[in-house]
Amino acid sequence: MDTTPNYGFQIPSSDGSDLMAADLWRVPVTQIDTNNKSLADRVAALESGAAATPWTSFTVVITAPGAFSLGNAVTWAKYKDIGKTRHIFVEIQRGSTTNVGTGEYTFTFNGLPGAQAKAGVIGTGMFYDATPTTEYPCLARGLGSNAFVLVQPNGNRVSNNSPVVPSTSDAYVMAITYERT
Repeated sequence: MDTTPNYGFQIPSSDGSDLMAADLWRVPVTQIDTNNKSLADRVAALESGAAATPWTSFTVVITAPGAFSLGNAVTWAKYKDIGKTRHIFVEIQRGSTTNVGTGEYTFTFNGLPGAQAKAGVIGTGMFYDATPTTEYPCLARGLGSNAFVLVQPNGNRVSNNSPVVPSTSDAYVMAITYERT
């Protein structure tokens, strides 16, 4: 006689010919099957990176009301998709010929395929002041159409003079994750 408790949850039998009662505490992960892939197979694919795209570069454009230009700034901008989840990393390190312009900065991510980041997407960010070494935490807030601003804890956006006047080797950093729809 089967002594396994039946709580109303059923799983396919090992040969797939019938449903059988399952104790939720004893369901082996190899029996949870969606599209002929067990949970263990799906986890292994995520861990190996097989279910993900490689990190891919894209272009960041910074705009400000007055004459911002990257000059010889060094930019790292990469994204990676895992399923419908997009991970973005951006770091822009000012160079000696970067013109800080005037006003608040908007960072627009060009070249991202598929749906754009919507307004309200929140990520983490930082303004890094190289001299003296100081890190200013920020939120990376989506404005829609793949445009983001860095917002400081006091509510001010990062600009040509906030949190400090940027100089060579200072950096703007963002890490953003959102669901592509």
